[in-house]
Amino acid sequence: MVHQGSVCVSSISCEMPSREQVLPDSPETPKTPLHVHQQWSMYRMYECEQTSRMKGSNDTKQRPSDNKIAPKVPEKAVENSSAREALVDLDENMPEELLDALDSRYASGALLQRYASTEVEMADMVQNKRFNSNRVLPADARQVCLKALEVCLGLTGLDPSKRFDAALLLDAHCAVVLGTSSVEDLVFDLPAITTAVATLIRKDATQKGYATLAALTRVGAKVAEWLETLGYHCDGTLTQEDVLRQEKLVLASVEWRLGSATAYSWINIFSQRFDVLTHGSYTQVVDWAKVSATAASSTLMVHFPAFQANGSCQPRQTGQGLWALYLVIAGLVPLDSLRPRDIDPAEWQALFLESQQKGELPQHVKMEDSVLNGLLYLLSSTCGSRLEVLQQDLLRTMEQMRAVVRTATLAARA
Repeated sequence: MVHQGSVCVSSISCEMPSREQVLPDSPETPKTPLHVHQQWSMYRMYECEQTSRMKGSNDTKQRPSDNKIAPKVPEKAVENSSAREALVDLDENMPEELLDALDSRYASGALLQRYASTEVEMADMVQNKRFNSNRVLPADARQVCLKALEVCLGLTGLDPSKRFDAALLLDAHCAVVLGTSSVEDLVFDLPAITTAVATLIRKDATQKGYATLAALTRVGAKVAEWLETLGYHCDGTLTQEDVLRQEKLVLASVEWRLGSATAYSWINIFSQRFDVLTHGSYTQVVDWAKVSATAASSTLMVHFPAFQANGSCQPRQTGQGLWALYLVIAGLVPLDSLRPRDIDPAEWQALFLESQQKGELPQHVKMEDSVLNGLLYLLSSTCGSRLEVLQQDLLRTMEQMRAVVRTATLAARA
């Protein structure tokens, strides 16, 4: 375990949660038997999609009236500046009852596209303002800020999911500032920046909360103390005026782009869409996967800041990777079906086992190729991404989880 000063760096970080920690009342992954009618539904979904493509028609009237047919995803796709494909007109040929169900669950294709566009706009803005700078906020200093943000948001009474919004705003602002400033200058202002991020998240949520600005400012002053203990020099005389002034600087740096989609946002909408498109056949699995993916995304958020120079760790990448991963762990999707073509099967399995700290591969339900193809198509429709993109996101996510496991192992041995 590495100590700097009198503060234990690992004490303010999150370890990868075990399944028992995530679901204390459900130690085993929920079973996902594919009943005969569910297999038939998936087969019909995939068969009708292939038939429609061969006929070269998008007319929904040519489709059978079976209400379990999944929506047709157009072949035409657009690429954003992050070199990722987003499927357009996602719900174009979906039955009316499914459209209504998605709308009622706030999981429509239009909202999915809105998430994608806001994320791309934020990422492009940050990349343009960082001027190819490779400077980053030190990991231990960032973890102090995240811990303080968690305290601030707890005082305001906001939903715990807002910590994802706060971390995303912090990462975006720091990346922009480091485009023109030194790391030392950024760290000097971290107490005010952290408090300003917390107050902006509270204002954006239109919630007054229980804490006053004075109380949040006192938390910001503690940030200065913690950073000084770690050996950093920062502003230890934080005032409410400093926080208000820093609010304006944060808003200017991100061009008032608050409310961008987070990993939590993506996981939530994926779970809602998958539950609707499977007609509630796997609700138990969906609920478990959502809780588990959210817990894992919180851990990855602590260790990997968004808006890195290499374009990795974007919220959508993390959300898609984790959603696919926990469907695999639940036994609904075979692990090998999500393996990128250029990855050796043995290497792929070893990556999974190490990243999840498991001694055996997950057991999945055996199914016909037509059923598996239908399930993968449905997963792609749920996320609004091609299968190849989901495979790469799963690969990247497991690599990050493996890195966390190795770091924790080395820290435990020190």
